[in-house]
Amino acid sequence: HQKAALTLADPARYGNAIQFQAAVDRNLLSISLKPAAGILSIPPAEMIVTNRAGQSMLVYLPEIVNSTPAGANVFVAVDGATYFVPSDPVVLLAVQNQRSFTGLVLARGAAGQALPISGVWPLQQRRPVAINLCSPLRSALLAPGELGIDPELGRFALPPGDPALAVGKFTVDYVEAFSGQVGALNYDRQLDPAAHANRVVAQSGDADTTAPVVSSLGDAIAAARDGEIVEIADSATYSSSPIVMANAAVKSLTIRAAAGQRPCLLFYQASGVPSASSISVTTPMTSLSLNGLLLSGGPILIASLVERFSLTACSLDPEPGIVVFNATDAALTSRAAYVLSGCVTGGIKTASGVSQLTLADSIVDAKKGAAIDASRNVQLERVTAFGTIAANILTASECLLNDVATVEDRQSGCVRFTRFEAGSVLPRRYRCIPNDDQLLLCAKKARCLVPVFHSRRFARPDYAQLAAACAFEVLSASESAAEVGAFASGLNTVRLQNLRTKLQEFMPVGLTAVLIADA
Repeated sequence: HQKAALTLADPARYGNAIQFQAAVDRNLLSISLKPAAGILSIPPAEMIVTNRAGQSMLVYLPEIVNSTPAGANVFVAVDGATYFVPSDPVVLLAVQNQRSFTGLVLARGAAGQALPISGVWPLQQRRPVAINLCSPLRSALLAPGELGIDPELGRFALPPGDPALAVGKFTVDYVEAFSGQVGALNYDRQLDPAAHANRVVAQSGDADTTAPVVSSLGDAIAAARDGEIVEIADSATYSSSPIVMANAAVKSLTIRAAAGQRPCLLFYQASGVPSASSISVTTPMTSLSLNGLLLSGGPILIASLVERFSLTACSLDPEPGIVVFNATDAALTSRAAYVLSGCVTGGIKTASGVSQLTLADSIVDAKKGAAIDASRNVQLERVTAFGTIAANILTASECLLNDVATVEDRQSGCVRFTRFEAGSVLPRRYRCIPNDDQLLLCAKKARCLVPVFHSRRFARPDYAQLAAACAFEVLSASESAAEVGAFASGLNTVRLQNLRTKLQEFMPVGLTAVLIADA
């Protein structure tokens, strides 16, 4: 509950102030407006309401002519619009139960969310304009009242002298575009609704939960107990020193982003140099699970036995020359099993303590280094690998291997429906490319059936996506006659071919349809 007084813009017409009180009941925000003594009408006004996560919303309060001393009560919608609260208690109870304002009288519609410009009245939104923000100096090209947006670089800027710059502490809501559900994005990760968080991390130090809330992931992990779930409630950027998991009493732990969130965890030294590790495990564990996190800076270091490790919908910033995931347990009796699903990572290295390394629907980008260096068994399902692969036993299906793969035990494992690099040492192959005839034709060339990508730069929306100019053999090498690699499940080639077939069936005679990709 909050109480405050508002000073009016036109005291000659409305008086000096009105009283308001905001309250939340059943997650519905309502505001009570009461005129001060001697005031006959309540003027239109706007106020900013801040929730527990630090997010702000502009609320549009209505004008009420000839108000009674009791004033009026209004509900606040998610866009800032207001609706009169019904006086009938039965109707009010129904609204609270259904959590919908359908059928209520609109008090004042929202004109959009806006950050006020000092000295400008009435309230105005800044005008969005497209601009190249490759340098902060280019913000000087913006006129007063403009908001510059560079969608390609993911940056925005205000003109010099904008009063909002002195306030700072900006937050941005956005939807990240990508070619598929690979890596740490804010898509629906199908979290178990019955698995509630035991500890919550929020940058503001507060969140809408009954679980303990802290502002640091390191603090939450240090206080966690065996079997708990640590959840990051927002998409904020957290700069942290290396986190060491050394509590012998904690055998099982899950660290995840909340539904619809994509937090970014940075582990850099003051000089901008990556730390020796981001998250390290130094005591034996039964299971460890990371879900929906973006980590940049230092590698995940598993220096002890973790029997079951899973990395789901995560991005480990693939920096050149850095092994972003390193498991050093060399005990052959460990028989640990690691699973990475829907991830983007840099180089991965596992010692002989990891008996099974499985990757599915993922991108492993070591640039020109070692993408996977595993002492024992590796299974790849719909994986795009930039860099060399070394393993004892390799099983691969519908993968795109962009560099040489070397397998020690060629009598075990199998590679099927996969594009591999000439010169690789592989187990038996089934319907892979290049086939023997294609290898013979490419004998004098450096590479054979070279994949062509839209972009190799991490964080671009077309990162690791095969281009239309790529050889058709690569675009149709999967078991479903679609492309191979991390986006094989999207069946892009099949869908495009189906579209062309339908266009040929229904286009009038003499007309030809041209397909244009919408970037």
